[in-house]
Amino acid sequence: MTNQEKLEAVTAVLAQLEELDLEDRWAVLEQALEISTAAKPPELKIMQDTDPAIKPRECDNLGLMVYWHSRYVLGDSQPTCCSKTWFEDNVDPKGVYLPLFIYDHSGITMQTKPFTCPFDSGQIGWIYASPEAIKTAFPGVTFEEAQVHALKALEFEVKDFDCHLRGQVWGFEYGDDSCWGFVGDELEATGIKEYLPEVAHSQLEAAWEART
Repeated sequence: MTNQEKLEAVTAVLAQLEELDLEDRWAVLEQALEISTAAKPPELKIMQDTDPAIKPRECDNLGLMVYWHSRYVLGDSQPTCCSKTWFEDNVDPKGVYLPLFIYDHSGITMQTKPFTCPFDSGQIGWIYASPEAIKTAFPGVTFEEAQVHALKALEFEVKDFDCHLRGQVWGFEYGDDSCWGFVGDELEATGIKEYLPEVAHSQLEAAWEART
């Protein structure tokens, strides 16, 4: 509670005095004193997590992310053969796959669709889920339904990897409490709010805008 909020709360409490007898006024005064001396909640800070404990391709991923790049590690594996040969030899048409494109200019970003700039971007690989992996990951539905779920899962994995590439991984400090490894470029996507006490929620939007 800010000083202004305390003042407004105390004023509202004291406004009751004229309507009370002398004995009841003591209780109101004690309530006003409790409000005015309440400890100020700690400041909430949101900061970039520069060394996340959990790396995106170290998780239990559905897709295999293969890439071809001479300077960066951009997935799980970099085959020695060319992209065309690898695709023909390894991709089952019944599986699910998406192309991987990067834009490399003052930092790297990745997505599954081509970038508009033809000079600093291009396709560098694939993310692929085999039919066997899809069936294991999504039991109890038809294979066609499982393929739809798998496609969404691959899109999420690429988005997650892209956030790590762009440094969109965060942590917070709130008094003696702290937590790290929240991924996302929008506040709601990070899930930070779920890990904070309700009293800190009023600071969340401002802390996100002021994140460092």
